Amino acid sequence: CDEVFSGPASPEFTSVDTRVFANPNAMVKDGDVDKAKQILKEGGWVDTDGDGIVEKDGVKASFDLYYPPDYLDRQSLATVFAEQAKDLGIEVNLQGADWDTIYLNMYSSAAVMQQTSPDPYKSIYQQYHSKEVDDFYMNPNLYSNAASDALMEQAMHSNNFDQANSLWAQSALVNGGGWGPAGDAPWVWIANYNYNYFVKEDIDMGEQPDGLGNDFLINVVEWTRTNSTA
Repeated sequence: CDEVFSGPASPEFTSVDTRVFANPNAMVKDGDVDKAKQILKEGGWVDTDGDGIVEKDGVKASFDLYYPPDYLDRQSLATVFAEQAKDLGIEVNLQGADWDTIYLNMYSSAAVMQQTSPDPYKSIYQQYHSKEVDDFYMNPNLYSNAASDALMEQAMHSNNFDQANSLWAQSALVNGGGWGPAGDAPWVWIANYNYNYFVKEDIDMGEQPDGLGNDFLINVVEWTRTNSTA
């Protein structure tokens, strides 16, 4: 976060870490390089030829990572991700490309994407429910988990706000699986970053809705000047 966003960001694990429907148990301990190396070794991934890349059954731990080069933040995240993967003996080949090319390759390779919404329907249901498989960049990794699906459906049909939030959270980790990193981990979430805006001192923006990105513009018609002569 510091290397790419110079501070105004935090590590992200589930895509909804800061939401009321987050599940802390679905997160994992981050940054334990030695533990990660141990897991790879126990799984049969070792560097036998001394090139710094582990392999198993003749297959190198190597994959392509596509990103849109017009987005400096995603390019920077991809670069840092690739450098950190080297420490584990994993080779990440960076591929800057347009979205048409990314779409054609994101089923066989990785891609840097961004998801922003305070709505669990978009941030959870559309990202992980089997009904949403490959629906315009939603659930492009074709993730499907019947137990998680069932909990998400219950959340969608619940008429109790607190119960719905609990069900969304449960869907992240269920029966040892689920869409959280402690479960099946269909996504590798990296960072939750803040947008920075400058506002004139004489502008009263009123009460802001909860959300990310440009959501604060929802009430722009209600903004007023505190200095009527300005």
